[in-house]
Amino acid sequence: VSGVLVARLGLQADLDALARTTGLPVAESLLGKSSVGSDDDWFRGVYAGAISSSPEVRELIEGSDALLVLGAYLSDLNTGMFTAEVDRSKAIIAYQGVTHVGSRTYEGVGVAHLMHALVQHHGAVPPGAENNEPPEAHRRAKLAQELIRDGKHSEGIKRSEEHTSELQ
Repeated sequence: VSGVLVARLGLQADLDALARTTGLPVAESLLGKSSVGSDDDWFRGVYAGAISSSPEVRELIEGSDALLVLGAYLSDLNTGMFTAEVDRSKAIIAYQGVTHVGSRTYEGVGVAHLMHALVQHHGAVPPGAENNEPPEAHRRAKLAQELIRDGKHSEGIKRSEEHTSELQ
């Protein structure tokens, strides 16, 4: 499920590349409307619990054996006034500065970090990245990975998030 943060943080090209590479279907939240292209083959519709764009979209999301929620706040509007039936134990839910994987919480690892790691892991190439000059967001994700590897994770992630805020 793609949310408002995908658009707000400029992650649409990454999501597109990831969906094209993996073939995974994507729905968007009500607040994340227009975060993905509705003409794309992998786009399924809008998910918002009982007020989803179709029963098929609701069944796709609620019947998934695993769910990736990228920047979609599970608020009253996005969940169809809390009618969404999502098993959070099977979900990865990423917000700006935190990611929840089941019952675990990872502070300092936000939706941009997760998205860039997934793109890299799956070998997806976002449009514009073919020239081997990664977009600024990819550079920040790489910096965060290097800082974590070097044991400077707290300071580095904070600096990365501050830089991300400056770019918004």
